[in-house]
Amino acid sequence: MSATMSSAKSDARQADDTGASFRHAFQLFFYGLPGLALAFPLIPFAVYLPTFYAEDKALGFTAVAVALFLSRLIDMVSDPFVGKLSDSTKSDALRRKGWMAVGGVIASAALIRLCLPGEAVTPLYLGAWSAVLYIGWTMVMIPYQAWGADIARNEAETTRFTTSREAWSLVGMLCALALPLFTDAAILPLVPQLLIPIGAGTLVLAMLSLPNGDIARTRRKAASLLAIVRTPQMRGFGTVWFFTATASAIPAALFPLYVSEVLKGTDAQKDLAILIYFAAAVLAMPVWAHAAKGANKKRIMALGMAVVCLAFPFATLLGAGQIAFFYVICVVTGCALAAELTLGPAVLADIAKARHHLGHAEMASHFAIWGMISKLAFAFAILLAFGALGASEAVTGGAVPPLVIALVYALLPALLKLMATRRLWQISAAFD
Repeated sequence: MSATMSSAKSDARQADDTGASFRHAFQLFFYGLPGLALAFPLIPFAVYLPTFYAEDKALGFTAVAVALFLSRLIDMVSDPFVGKLSDSTKSDALRRKGWMAVGGVIASAALIRLCLPGEAVTPLYLGAWSAVLYIGWTMVMIPYQAWGADIARNEAETTRFTTSREAWSLVGMLCALALPLFTDAAILPLVPQLLIPIGAGTLVLAMLSLPNGDIARTRRKAASLLAIVRTPQMRGFGTVWFFTATASAIPAALFPLYVSEVLKGTDAQKDLAILIYFAAAVLAMPVWAHAAKGANKKRIMALGMAVVCLAFPFATLLGAGQIAFFYVICVVTGCALAAELTLGPAVLADIAKARHHLGHAEMASHFAIWGMISKLAFAFAILLAFGALGASEAVTGGAVPPLVIALVYALLPALLKLMATRRLWQISAAFD
């Protein structure tokens, strides 16, 4: 009789564990799904939008560059305000989900105006609607990132929610890259037609499927943004992220130039290299998440960054026609990139959660500061990369030599990432 009762209890516990595992997998899937829609327009806007307004709408490249630069400045300034507003919202249902819904509506309206403009447009039109789009996107993204950290009950779950979100984001970028393969139509008008219903559907599914988050903690008082930045953990990890994000942004900006001028590759080879890179990152994400389970996340992340430092400089040794070797580098560095995408936001969420335990409600504010750091890093990378190429052009008095392009593309980022890796390893011992 006793054995029968013990067996029944064991079966019940096993059924409960199975049900809990299923619910957690269900939550991970639906939480990450909106990441696809949020990342999808990044490629079309980087590749097609500037040329469309500069040439098709005859605004000129200088006017387009100034308009988009100013809109990005407004976007960067909006981050801390959105984070603060989200953290300070009293309603449990509106703190994350409400801001995401409002941001989605704003971003959708701007998306339509930018992708389907009228006949006569001005630089002010482009800059204003771009700023509105970026602000709307920020109003979705910052609460979305904070929401995942709110839902997670421990550090392991934080990593899993981050992995789901970032993996779906990369899938969205891969879909955008593959879109021209399936249609001969203009890409920009298709973006709102595809993105708005998909984005609305995935956001609604996520909001209906997942809870509001850790309500008891998020009701506590939020500190100032300056107080967050001054904490040793945030200051140390923020410095690491600035340098590693700068190191990642330099090759992103110079990639077309490197493939065309150094490798003498075609547009098709260029597209394939990007697909290989992001596909490798998607496939490697679960590996890094598993490696970090029960381990020091900062050190696992540093290991991935170290792989990039070792592998990427080999790109400086390649020349015309050696695209196959470059594909190998794309696989290795794409797999290594997954460590940063998976563990970087998870480490940030852990830092914010530690302050929650001390009585602070600042999850969205942490991600807002993170967003500002990323945007500053991108701007600094553009300045550094093109400044170096411009200096070379001034010295040679002509075109930039392929070797200089290769060195700025691959060696400079590796050195910056090496600095970040060393610093990350140091703070991993100090704060864990």
